Amino acid sequence: MNELTLRLRDGSVLVLPPSLNSITTYAVLEQDDWFEKEVGFFAAYLRPGMNVLDIGANLGVYAIPMARRVGPSGHVFAYEPGSAARALFERSRAENALGNLSISAAAISDSAREGRLHIGTSSELNRLSDEGGGETVQLVTLDGEDSAQNWPRIDVVKMDAEGEELRILNGAKQFLKHHAPLIMFEMRQGGNVALDLISAFRASGFGIYRTLVGAPLLVPVTVDETLDAGELNLFAATSERARTMAEEGFLVETQAPYSPPTNAREVAMAEFRAHAFSSVFASIREPDADYAEALAAISQWYDSSREWPARYAALLFAVRRLQQICVRTPSLPRLSSLMRAGWELGAREIIVAAGMQFPEALRWPQNIAEPFLIATKRFEDTKPTGNPMNWFVTAGLEQLERNASYSSYFGATGLDLNWLAKQEFVATEIERRRVLIALRAGRRMTVPDLLTRPSYDHINADIWRQRLVPGLS
Repeated sequence: MNELTLRLRDGSVLVLPPSLNSITTYAVLEQDDWFEKEVGFFAAYLRPGMNVLDIGANLGVYAIPMARRVGPSGHVFAYEPGSAARALFERSRAENALGNLSISAAAISDSAREGRLHIGTSSELNRLSDEGGGETVQLVTLDGEDSAQNWPRIDVVKMDAEGEELRILNGAKQFLKHHAPLIMFEMRQGGNVALDLISAFRASGFGIYRTLVGAPLLVPVTVDETLDAGELNLFAATSERARTMAEEGFLVETQAPYSPPTNAREVAMAEFRAHAFSSVFASIREPDADYAEALAAISQWYDSSREWPARYAALLFAVRRLQQICVRTPSLPRLSSLMRAGWELGAREIIVAAGMQFPEALRWPQNIAEPFLIATKRFEDTKPTGNPMNWFVTAGLEQLERNASYSSYFGATGLDLNWLAKQEFVATEIERRRVLIALRAGRRMTVPDLLTRPSYDHINADIWRQRLVPGLS
C-alpha cells in the first residue's frame, strides 16, 4: 500500500503517506482533520469566487478544502516543491475533482534561481537549505509569478514555508501593493516567535491578528503582546481589508472597553441553569462577586445580539478574571470555567495551566458547589446518567488531552487514556489517540470495536475496520 485515503470533516478527501511517521497522516487519523485552529476560520470566511494562494501546500490539508470552498468561480494557486508530497497532493486534487486548483512545483523566495529542498523526517518539515542533500528545485518570486501568470485578484494567502517567509515578502513588494490580501503566516520558526517577520509585515502597512476557536473571528495582536505558547499562525491585513472584514463580522479592529453588569450573580446563575445538566448539581450556590462577574462576562460573550468588539472585550475580561481567581482560590468549577474560557479564546497555554491542576484538585475535599462552565463545549448538550463527578472530570481531562500538544504525535500527556476512553460521553478521538500512541511506539494492536463503527465524530471508520491503519494486526 503506497497511499492512504482519508476524509476530513468537511467532506474533503486527502491521499496521504501510509505511515504514522507522517504528521498529516497521523493527525488526520487522530482528529479527523488538521489540528490548526485556522482551519475553522477559513471554513467560515472563504466563499465562492474567492482566489487563494497556498505557499507550501505540502499534502493539501489547506488547499483541498479551500478549493472546495471557493468553488468553480474561485481558484486556488498552490506551490509545493517537494516531489513526493506533490504527487500525493495531485492525487487528492483528482479524487476531489477540483478543476479550480493549480499546483506548481516551484518554491517561492526572494529571487528566481535554483535551490535545494532539504527533505525532513516528515514532509511538513521540508525546507529550503544550501546544506546537505535533498532535491533541486526552481525558486520564483511572487512578483514574478503575478506578472507571468496574470493572476486575478488574490483574496487570501496561506504561507507555511519553514523559515522562508521573510524572503518571500522581500520578493513580493508589488504583489502586496496590487492585491493587499489577507495573509496567514507561520509565526514560529525553530520554536521561537518570528519577530522580524511580524515587524516586516507591520512596516509594510499590515496589522497583525490571530483567530479564536470559539468563533471564526480575527482579533488584534498588539505590538507588546506576549503571544500564547500554543499559537502557531498569525494573520496580516491592511487597514482597508481589516475594515471590510470587520463590517462582515470576521474581525475586531481594536480592543473595546468592558464593564461587568451590576446584576452579575443573576446573569451567572441564569447562564448555568439554562443547561440541562444543571439539574444534576443540586447544591449549587450563588458565586462570590469576582467569580460572578467572570461568568457574567462569558454569558455576554455568547450573546449574539451584541457586536463583536463588545463580545470580545467580555471574553478577555472573563479569562483574565478567572486566571486571577484560580491563582488566589482555585476550585474545580473555577478551573473548569477557565479551561472553557481559554478554549473560546484559542489559548492552549491557559487551558493546559488550568487543566494540569485538575487531577490535583480532584483530591481536594469538596463538592461541585458553584456554577461553572463545562470545560468541553460538546458536554453542554449532555446530561450525566451516572456519577456526575465522572462526567465533569471527563470533560476537563478531554480538554486537557486535546490541548496539551497539537497532536499526540508530538508527545503523550501522561493521562490515563485507558480510563478516559471508557468514560460516558468522551469523544471517540480519545480512543483513537490511545491506539495510535501504542501503534507508533511499535506495539501491535487489534482494532477496538468502537473504531469499526462510523459516527459523527469518527468519519474514517472504514479505514479502521479494514485494518488499513499502519501497524494494526
